[in-house]
Order: sequence, then C-alpha cells, then structure tokens
Amino acid sequence: MTSLIVRFLVLVTVVGLLATTGAGSPFKERLSSLRSSDAAAYFKLGEDIADAARSQADRDLAIHLFVLADHLDRNRYHRSALLAILPMIEDPAVISLIQTDLRSISDVTDLVPVISEPADRRIDAISAVVDFLSAFRRADREAMEEILQQEGVSEQLGLLQHRLPGDVDWMLTRVSTARRDIGFLTEDDIMSTLRVQAALLGSRNTPWSTELHATNGRPMTVIEPVPLTEIFNIDPQQLIWRNGQWE
Repeated sequence: MTSLIVRFLVLVTVVGLLATTGAGSPFKERLSSLRSSDAAAYFKLGEDIADAARSQADRDLAIHLFVLADHLDRNRYHRSALLAILPMIEDPAVISLIQTDLRSISDVTDLVPVISEPADRRIDAISAVVDFLSAFRRADREAMEEILQQEGVSEQLGLLQHRLPGDVDWMLTRVSTARRDIGFLTEDDIMSTLRVQAALLGSRNTPWSTELHATNGRPMTVIEPVPLTEIFNIDPQQLIWRNGQWE
C-alpha cells in the first residue's frame, strides 16, 4: 500500500526539470565545467542560481543541481539539499515527501555538511526567516526590520508567502497596528507560521498538537523517504551539461 502511495505522489510531481539557461547566462560556463568528482560545485552553483532566480526555469535548474549534489555526496549534502529545495516548491505532494525525509534524519545523524565546509548562505537565510516569524508572533517590528536586512531573507519570505498569513508588508503593518497581546493574531495565523517554521527547520520533534492541527488529523502515509532523483524525475547518470541539456 505504501509503495502505491509513493508512486502516486511521485507521478503528480512536476516532471522533467531539465531547465535551460539563455545564451547570455552568467552561469553557462560553470554549468559546462561541472564534473561528478566535485559534488560541492553542483551544490554551490545551485545556491548561486537560486539566489539570482527570476523565473521558474531558474528555480528548476537550481533544484536539479541540488538533487545531483545530494546524489553525488549524500553524506555531505543530503540535509542541505532538502532545506534548499523546500522553499522553492509549491506542490503539496512534493512538500510532504521532503518533510518526511527531513523528519527521518535524527539530531545526531551524519547527513549534515561537514565542519570544514563554508557556511551555507541559504541555510543562514532560512534560519533568519525562522527568527523573523517568531518576531512577528511577538509583534516585535524592530526585530523584524533588522532581520529583513540580512541577505536572502526577503527572497525566502517571498517564496513562502503563499503558506503564510500574508506577505512581508502585511505582516509589518499587522504588527504596527497590533496591541502586544495574545489576541492580535488568529489561531490560523499562529498555526501557519509554526507550520512553516517546523518545515524550514526540518524538525522531527514538532509538538503533536501542532502537527495534528496543521494536518487536520491526517496520518502520515509515507514511511520510507523517497530519493530526490525519483521525486523530481532526474536521471542520476546524466551529470554533464552540454549544449543546453544534461547528458
């Protein structure tokens, strides 16, 4: 039964993330130079493309690179790839699969970047977004504005606004007009921000009451994590970018 559910969820994902870049793309040379012996190059290029993304094709290409980095060096890039991809997707089925994978990673797992790796800018931005949402619930506009000055925070919030009570301007305005009391946010507002924070952190320790409320009591239907290559229909053997496509 679980196998059938997994196959169904995979089938409803966006198929074929073989996005191409324009002839003038500043990343064209770096794409062409990628080699399977250097997983870090795939991941770092994915970060740079995601940071500069202006279209769905750009985000799809960044996701493709994160998936390949995970495939080439799972021990180092698996969790980072999951966290980097999560804010860029909207399909509830895909979100569920990635959140399940994150929950399967314990706090003491070795599936995290090694200490010698440079700081992951996207993870820094995601952490700042978590702090921003906490400040929002506290009605602390000063802290919110300070966090917004950090690199990548506004972009990440923009990608997440469909899952939040409103966009950044709405949240700032709501806080400005709110009294600092428990009633300035609705229960749905509070729960949606908690849900997003839990997803960004990849927490496997979300309070059961939060999980129950957010999922309307639906049980988890996927037990074993599905490989990212299967979720996004990416051929892990096609690792070289040539003439605008993966080979």
